[in-house]
Amino acid sequence: MKPTSGDTDRRVVNGLLLTASILLAYSIVVTVWAVLQERRVSGREAALLAEAELQEQLLASQPSDLALVPHLIDDVAFVLNPHMKTSTFRAHEGESYPVNALGLRGTEIGAKEPGVTRVALVGDSVVFGWLLREEDKLGSVLTRLAAEGSAGEAAIEFVTVALPGWNVRSQHAFLESHLRLLDPDLVIWWSLRNDIEDAPGVVPPGIHALWASPHGDDASPFGMLPHLFSEQGTFMPILEDRRRENIELIASFRAEHDIPVMVIDLPGFDVYRQQGAFDPPWIRIPPKYRQDERWTLSDSDLHPSPWAIRILAVG
Repeated sequence: MKPTSGDTDRRVVNGLLLTASILLAYSIVVTVWAVLQERRVSGREAALLAEAELQEQLLASQPSDLALVPHLIDDVAFVLNPHMKTSTFRAHEGESYPVNALGLRGTEIGAKEPGVTRVALVGDSVVFGWLLREEDKLGSVLTRLAAEGSAGEAAIEFVTVALPGWNVRSQHAFLESHLRLLDPDLVIWWSLRNDIEDAPGVVPPGIHALWASPHGDDASPFGMLPHLFSEQGTFMPILEDRRRENIELIASFRAEHDIPVMVIDLPGFDVYRQQGAFDPPWIRIPPKYRQDERWTLSDSDLHPSPWAIRILAVG
């Protein structure tokens, strides 16, 4: 029997109804799944936000002198706790200083303004301003001197990229990881003899721990080694290797980014410079200043005094 047009229409209708039923069931399943997923994601998001808020509260409530936190990048080692906003870690007695979002001492560092020349002061405890008032640290003194001598010329801005316990490896890694924001036109890089040491790690609630050094993966941690060598040289090849590596890190930074670098008191640099491998402007502190009794904070603390920082800034 030949199917009629009515039979064909019914089959078409039944097919459409079946398809619609399948699509409706699929839509219901997908909608239920989406609702459950949204609830799951919202719940997880709320839990993460609660954990982050709790972590921020815990970090913010740390004692202001226990201000160190590990950095995500091992080579950097550590920074100041940016949740604190102010800290007394290695500050002048009875005073505090601001902590910015990068975990450095100082006010917030934003994008460089047009017409501004930005100078990055890179180093360790000396550049940081060990036990000095905020107005006595190197960056502050240089800022005042630049303002006094500007005579309406383009502004010069100094940013401090330094922490006690950092070595050249830490400084280089931090510059590389934050270079776009820092955006320096010139880097003044300070390095001392103890920059061959490993940077210490951090243990709760925020203190240095040499045994936890993140730099000890390629060699056992080296700490407190300056007494092993004299001004003339060392008797341990690994120490000379580390001094050479420090110089090469600074040289590679300048070469890769084409940013002028000035170095201050860089150990071993005189020999390296004679070899013609790296020859930026180099400042050595004259002995008459280093040997002046006003140079250090005290007989037991050899960090530079405000008087010495002023000498450095003018020089």
